[in-house]
Amino acid sequence: MKLFVRFRTPVRFFYLGDEYIELYRIQNQHVEKQETCEQISVFDINSDKFRKMLDKIPKKSETGVILSSSHFIFNILEFDRIPLREHLMKDLIEWKIKKQFPEDINQYENHFFKLDRKKILSILFRKDLKESIENVFTDRQRPLTYFGNATIEIMNHVFRGKSIPDFFMEIDNDLCIVVFQSHSIPFYIRKFRIERGEEMIEELKKTLRFVASNYGRKPVSYALISHDDELPTGIQQELGKLELKALKSDQGKGLFLPG
Repeated sequence: MKLFVRFRTPVRFFYLGDEYIELYRIQNQHVEKQETCEQISVFDINSDKFRKMLDKIPKKSETGVILSSSHFIFNILEFDRIPLREHLMKDLIEWKIKKQFPEDINQYENHFFKLDRKKILSILFRKDLKESIENVFTDRQRPLTYFGNATIEIMNHVFRGKSIPDFFMEIDNDLCIVVFQSHSIPFYIRKFRIERGEEMIEELKKTLRFVASNYGRKPVSYALISHDDELPTGIQQELGKLELKALKSDQGKGLFLPG
């Protein structure tokens, strides 16, 4: 699953995280973090602070952007029947979202992916925010050739291969995204903000109970993906007490980047 612009995959990527921005270089499958700028968010994209960071890249160098899921709205929609024609599918999705979404959907980019015969993953992102990001890169003569979302990139990495966890938990500061899958297809996504430590663990336990009650599924394996260099203290031990097996973990090693 890919989002928005993808003409070709560049060498340099900005990760617009939760109150920080990082610059990465990817070459020959090697990920190198080149710079981190703290206390800056995607809403500061027009600031001198970010422009100075962007200007360190040679002019006309193709560049990519991966955004934190803080700025996205995920919906897994279920229908009795999904039309084959894309324009009819789009109309049906927008009709269903308008029924349950309080804001004006016309203010959002709506990207969707057919998951199976009855389910569609819809991802909403504000048009004005996307345009402001694109404008900064255009003004500074750094062509933006890849525009993506961290959680979707993690899905592309984690939900393939032989050992696929039943769910993964992505952690970016106090932002948590939990994605559950069956046969490599996501069926439940939850996003929440909470302080690290015991509260985060309790919220995850609550999410596991919800999945068991509403979907009839009891996960046995998981992956933890942290954007920091360290995972939250104690979370793996607590999940072990629930008889959950850790299949993969990643501490700031780039699963949220294309690969």
